[in-house]
Amino acid sequence: MVAVGFDETKDAARRTRLANERTSLAWWRTGLTSIAVCVGLGRIVPGVTDVDRGEFARIDARWTVALLAAGALLVVFAP
Repeated sequence: MVAVGFDETKDAARRTRLANERTSLAWWRTGLTSIAVCVGLGRIVPGVTDVDRGEFARIDARWTVALLAAGALLVVFAP
């Protein structure tokens, strides 16, 4: 049986790179999800509910803008 060489330094570097990649993808996923929630709050919910669109827009406009800004920042500054 041939012994396979195990390079701990190379393996650790590979694990670190994969961990960084997972973190970056998590940031992207969170940013895109918050942008999708903005679309839902701003366009879909008022269309399917009986709430007055003007009243709903005044209440949720700040939340929609905040989520959109947070999502954009997460996507732009993802590590």
